Amino acid sequence: MKYQGPYKIDGVAQNNNYIFTIRNGKRTYLANILKKYEEREPSPPLQPVVENACTGFVRHEEYEEIGIIMLEPKRKEYPKDVTISENSTP
Repeated sequence: MKYQGPYKIDGVAQNNNYIFTIRNGKRTYLANILKKYEEREPSPPLQPVVENACTGFVRHEEYEEIGIIMLEPKRKEYPKDVTISENSTP
């Protein structure tokens, strides 16, 4: 469903039908599909998370020389911790 509007109600036609002027033409809509239009406050403009970024390749030997700190992953499991079922097929 695509939302459109807001439109001004031009009149009521029969029980729960409302008449609107939309794009130079009159349209009739059932009240069940209408929603009240509520103004929203404009959201603040988005701020960039990173203004400048770059990538590069550094050989492992140059890490300390350049001042790059490499963090080692904290493993909780290792390949030796894996149990393979005897019922498994190759």
